[in-house]
Amino acid sequence: MRLFIFFLALFTMVESAVGNTIIVSGDLETILMASPDANDNVTGEVRFLPKLELSREGFIFIAEGDFRADEFSNGSIDRLNDQADRWAIGVRELYAGYGGEWFSAKVGRQIFDWSVTDTVSPSDMLTPFDLTRPIDRERMAVPAMAIKIGDDSRFLEAVTISKVTPSRLPQGNWDLFTDLPAEVSVADQEESSKAQFAVRGKYLAGDWDLGLILYDGVGFSPNARLEMNPFGMQLVPFYDELQAGVFSVAKELFGSIVRAEVGYFDHEIGDDFWSYAVSVDRELPNLFRDTDHLYLLIQYSDQVVDNHGSSPDGWVDFRRVFDNSITAKINYSPSDMDVWLFGAEVAHALDDQAGYAKFFVTWKNYNWEKISIEIETGLNFFWGDKDSFWGNYQKEGNSPTAFVLLKFSF
Repeated sequence: MRLFIFFLALFTMVESAVGNTIIVSGDLETILMASPDANDNVTGEVRFLPKLELSREGFIFIAEGDFRADEFSNGSIDRLNDQADRWAIGVRELYAGYGGEWFSAKVGRQIFDWSVTDTVSPSDMLTPFDLTRPIDRERMAVPAMAIKIGDDSRFLEAVTISKVTPSRLPQGNWDLFTDLPAEVSVADQEESSKAQFAVRGKYLAGDWDLGLILYDGVGFSPNARLEMNPFGMQLVPFYDELQAGVFSVAKELFGSIVRAEVGYFDHEIGDDFWSYAVSVDRELPNLFRDTDHLYLLIQYSDQVVDNHGSSPDGWVDFRRVFDNSITAKINYSPSDMDVWLFGAEVAHALDDQAGYAKFFVTWKNYNWEKISIEIETGLNFFWGDKDSFWGNYQKEGNSPTAFVLLKFSF
């Protein structure tokens, strides 16, 4: 935090001496969701994300707020137990930094996307997720310092994260503790003081995009242990220490992009396992007319457990809900301006026979000078046994959820 204040003070002191660029932007979005058979059959959210960007001779300062009000059922923000409230005012990103041709540094609250494959990526270890809307899988910011040396074709990046930021847990019928015996109580989540450190390297050799990530920290999905105290047995949630290494490769083959990742995850208490994902995606332009394009993706992901650790029966690791799963996406736009977009996304876990599907239509207007508008509507489906991760999102009667999203960007 002191280093971040130093960057901000430095930025302020030189403001009057040199030229600067100030950009103010943001999004205002409203979403309504309705399920005909559910008790709380209509829910909604209003969210405002203002963003300020200052840049000056390589120095940058980014501040993005997050103001929201919603009517969703109980969703946890920073604890394992469900809570009835969510933060109404927050900070999405807040960092300062410097970027040159071969060197960049950032310090503050940042969002990292190190994914190589789509939707689920073994390389994507730095960022917790907001799982209250699981199909969106929105990344959350973490307090970090990042240094990068090199250009886009070959670089080395190091990141240290000072504090564990938990993922936001699921909503709906989801409950970790429904099957606990009556004599077992749930303790407060145990906080972790362990810093996290990761190094990422990338090397572009011809048309082969090679990557390697080494990570030492904690897993973002909590584990739990049973402890005896003077008042009886307690279930104590905690964050398991983790060391991991992931290798990735991407290459164009016959007009398609093939991506693959494989990594080993070594937990102190939980399972040690290999995780891998393979995907193929392709863009097909001018399919039915001169301006249209079709995007297709198919991906398979799975794991191989090397050593079984300890965790309560029925416990779910949120990072492994796509094990032995097939994911497919299709998007079609009749115009190269993407004014209209028709799409679908389906994921199915073969072991659990559970998954989700999303079908949507999006309309965007870029014609206004300073404001653009986006309207998206569609249906979300969840299926599977109630003991499965995806099955817990089902509404009463297994009915789909219809949604309408309205977003203004400026």
